Amino acid sequence: MSSRIDQSDPINTVLEIAFRHKWKIIILPLLVASLVVLVVLYFPRRYVSEASVLVQVGRESVGIDPTATTGAMISLMQSGRDDEMTSAIEVIKSREVLSLLVDRLGADVILGGGGEEKETHPLVTAVFQKVGQAIALLKSIDPISEREEAINALSKSVEVKAERGSTILQWTVEADEPRLAQLILKELIEIYQQEHLRIHRNQNSKQFFVNQLEKLELDLATAQENLRDAKNEIGIVSVLDRRGTLEGKVREIEIAKYAAEQDLAKTVATISDLLSQMESVPSREVGDRVTMPNAGADQLNAQLYALKVRRLDLTSRFREDHPAVQAITRQIVEAQEVVDGEEETREQVVNRINPIYESMILELTQQQSVRAGLEGLVKTLDSQHKQVMTELLQLNDAEVRIDNLTRRVAVAEKQFFRYSDDLEQARIDAEMEEQRISNISVVQPAALIERPVSPSKVLVVLGGFLFAIGGTLSVILASERLDRSIKTADAAESLLGVPVVASLPNENRIGQLIG
Repeated sequence: MSSRIDQSDPINTVLEIAFRHKWKIIILPLLVASLVVLVVLYFPRRYVSEASVLVQVGRESVGIDPTATTGAMISLMQSGRDDEMTSAIEVIKSREVLSLLVDRLGADVILGGGGEEKETHPLVTAVFQKVGQAIALLKSIDPISEREEAINALSKSVEVKAERGSTILQWTVEADEPRLAQLILKELIEIYQQEHLRIHRNQNSKQFFVNQLEKLELDLATAQENLRDAKNEIGIVSVLDRRGTLEGKVREIEIAKYAAEQDLAKTVATISDLLSQMESVPSREVGDRVTMPNAGADQLNAQLYALKVRRLDLTSRFREDHPAVQAITRQIVEAQEVVDGEEETREQVVNRINPIYESMILELTQQQSVRAGLEGLVKTLDSQHKQVMTELLQLNDAEVRIDNLTRRVAVAEKQFFRYSDDLEQARIDAEMEEQRISNISVVQPAALIERPVSPSKVLVVLGGFLFAIGGTLSVILASERLDRSIKTADAAESLLGVPVVASLPNENRIGQLIG
């Protein structure tokens, strides 16, 4: 039986328990420490490569392919930029991009088969071989190809994130070797740049606009030819110019007609007055034969002078081709012929023509001639007015046709130039894709970081320390709970129901003496 211990002293109790389990306290921490050393020395290292990529505000951010919006622009807000960053991350981690990366590098490289073999302890190699065989056995339940396995491994090792409000993507890739991680990340960034250009451009947009532009160019040429033929048929260059010319002619004819009608009314009144006066004036008178100036010639000269004065007045208001000017010119020519046929003197007899009556006759003849000219002028102006008005009506009818053809030309030109701009936009996009110009800029290329990120020596040592303490305490407590032996006098009295008279110390040397 063990020695009696004072149960009221917890320190002695703890020391007694520790003494009983001294080998557990020594061996378990040593085992954990050995495991920690093995992990620190031989556990496979994982290396990481980091890169930063800036997604600038570019054509991809504010524009849509011309086939969708024909070059229209969309508003850019911060929420739109956040959505753009989210979309970029989804593209990077998409299966398509990861598949392209596996096809470019090879599944064996991704899975670590292409790296250099490292020298490891034979025991560690054997352990990893056994673990590998166990893992391979589990994988054989649902077998997959190396390519698929490499894609799954990349989906777990590739990490891309962006802080809220930031347009910089932070890339990280984990691998068994630092150079492999750098290679994977470098190739991944290059593949994403190519895919970014491809995704943001419609591959068929350029040919579409080329075909449309050829069709629109033919439509524009046809519309222009139809407009030209219509203008040639009507005989105009511009409807507005032609209308202005005809309206000017109408105004001039109306003004000339109004003036001619006034002159005609005045001439009719003059003729009526002369006829009234001639009824009261005798046509002849008696007198001696005398030689005297030809009064009729003088009067004709006076009338001729009056006509010339009248012509000067008309030419000051109208052109030479005006009907009134032409009529007065004819009168002057006729009067000049009459004056040229008269002699400067004549013999006058007592029984002679009354000079007053004779002058009235001349005046009447002149006024009748003027009247005939004015009546002819009015008729001519009426005819010209009707002709110009007919042309105006024809122009009004033709204007609708010309306007329709002009609108067709304008629409065809607008569509042609619009599609020309869109074709140039598509050509620029194709050229930018060819030269790999986009809004993606590599701020920090894939870095070669030779320090492993796992396992962390500090965390392994700290975890081993905590595991050693916790595991040892757990084993001691479990042993105490499972141990049914009597270790104290109180336990013996409680179990046997009799008082304890004496106890012997449980020491090795006392046991040897008793033995």
